[in-house]
Amino acid sequence: MATGLILSSSDFEILNAGGSHPPSRWDGGEYGSAVLNSSLESPLTSSGDFGRQFHTDSECFGGYYISSSVDSSLYSGSAITTSKAYSMRAWVRLRGPGNNSDHSAIGLSFMGQNNAMKTHGSDIRYYQLGGYCLQLSGMKPDGTVGDTLAPHLYIGTNEVSGTTDSSNYPATECSGGTYSEDEWHRIRFDMIPVGSAGVALSAYTSSAGDVESGQEIWEEVGSAFVQSTDDVYIPSLPTNGMGFYTWHDGGGVVGDTTYIDQFEILVQDL
Repeated sequence: MATGLILSSSDFEILNAGGSHPPSRWDGGEYGSAVLNSSLESPLTSSGDFGRQFHTDSECFGGYYISSSVDSSLYSGSAITTSKAYSMRAWVRLRGPGNNSDHSAIGLSFMGQNNAMKTHGSDIRYYQLGGYCLQLSGMKPDGTVGDTLAPHLYIGTNEVSGTTDSSNYPATECSGGTYSEDEWHRIRFDMIPVGSAGVALSAYTSSAGDVESGQEIWEEVGSAFVQSTDDVYIPSLPTNGMGFYTWHDGGGVVGDTTYIDQFEILVQDL
């Protein structure tokens, strides 16, 4: 893969800014708030002093897609083509607390659509960006819980955003069982087009611990293939985007918080 692009808040467009359960409800505003890494248990030391946290006592959903102003719209719209492979990476963290993490989620997303979500119920836990996602949560992307309420990693493939049809929510649980709360996890999500046949999705975690970007030891924990004839296949459209998202359900406990640090994206010509 080519050299990664590490992004700041000014490089993102906010989804759902004027919608239901808007991200303005986050403590600190639409972008959440900065958190000093050293103030957390098991802090990161390899990626700077501050990460970003998302906390609220009410229902809230925020999507953060790379702006079309970054690298001449390389990561958005019709520029997302079958001639390029894409890889997103980030440190993510979730606190339930108490292994009851189905009330919040944080994830990476490819091929969602600007200012649109997909839901099969009014509960914020069922809100997902259309397209392909890698989600850390006790809740599956289809709105059901796993074998426990502790965090799992799921690959989700949803229909075009903004619809309420519940017929297609394929989700693949990644290996590795549950992922500890209140600890950072380095995750990676790849989207590799396979000609006109479809797109291959792969999820990875790193076993290298708290290391700088580029020093990870990646291990594949999940994969999925979306055929171009599948209902959940998303063609290149002007509204396509990629980035990360997070949500909190108002039924969760006061301590529910999600975190992200060192989000980056890599692109390679095929």
